[in-house]
This record gives sequence, structure tokens and C-alpha cells, in this order.
Amino acid sequence: MKGTIIRMGAAVAVMVALGACGQLARLSPPQSMDDMTLPLHDSAGSSGKVLYQDVVAAHTAGRPELPVGYRVSGDVTYHRAGGTLEKVNVYARTSLENLPGSCMREQPGMVTCDVGSEAGQRVGSMTLRPDVGVPFSLSGSAITAAVKEGTVYYGIEVMQGQARSGESLKITNTLLHTK
Repeated sequence: MKGTIIRMGAAVAVMVALGACGQLARLSPPQSMDDMTLPLHDSAGSSGKVLYQDVVAAHTAGRPELPVGYRVSGDVTYHRAGGTLEKVNVYARTSLENLPGSCMREQPGMVTCDVGSEAGQRVGSMTLRPDVGVPFSLSGSAITAAVKEGTVYYGIEVMQGQARSGESLKITNTLLHTK
């Protein structure tokens, strides 16, 4: 009985120590996030640009107190309407306000930024197939900052193929993981 009490006491002490330094949060299960549709525009002439839609990709509770990193995983489906999109780089921001001078509002609901100035916002890439869900995983300091802030906006840089207006990326089965 004494051995059991000592082991339980040690387990509680480890949990308290892990919780104090934020490690306990890393042991929590992934959290489900809402599905979303990211509309695409004609990508002709957008080489070297990151296009942000004024569509909030996710609202989280905001977790500024947790000193952990985050990763987002899920499936992306390319709904094609004549385009040939195969691969995109993905960027994340907490807001589309107070942007650097390399970013411009092209039209209502759309911001374009020079890719060179967005390096710190890049969180990964997505390989796309028409009408088929393809797994993806995004991580990095921009995802972590957005989760901690509570709002995520995704930006897209076309790497292979071309998008057409009226097409979209449907993001489903999205999970938020702690790293």
C-alpha cells in the first residue's frame, strides 16, 4: 500500500511539474476545427504573390498563456472549374489589418502580398487533386501566433498549375494539435 501511495504521489508531482511549465497541454488530444471553403481567383499574373482572402479560416478560443507550438492537419479538396492547380504554399496571419507596405488590398475581401516579405508567415504546402481530399499538415510560428491570438487567415501562393475564378479549396477534417 505504501508503494502505491508513493507511486501515485510521484505521478501527481510529475503532472504538477509538467502543468507548471506548459507541458501538460501537449498531452491533450487534438481539437476539431470547423470545415471551411477558401474561394480562389484567377491566378494568371500572380507569380511571386501571396493571396489572402478576407475569410477567417478559424476562430479559436485564443491561448496566449500556453507556451506551446501548434500544428493544423486535415484534408483539402480542390473544386476545379477549368483550372489546373496542383500545389500551393500556405501562409497564415492573425489579421489582415496593419499590413506591411508590400501588401495591398486588390479588391474588397482580397489582399495580395509580395512573397519575399511573407517568408515568416509560411506554414507549409498543400498538394491538390481535383475533387479528392488530400491530407495536409501546417505548422510554424505563424500558425502558433494565430492560434494564440484566436484568429487564422490563410494565404495561398500558387506553385504548380493555375487557379480559375469560381474554384475553391474545401478544408475538412481539420484538427488542431499541440506540438
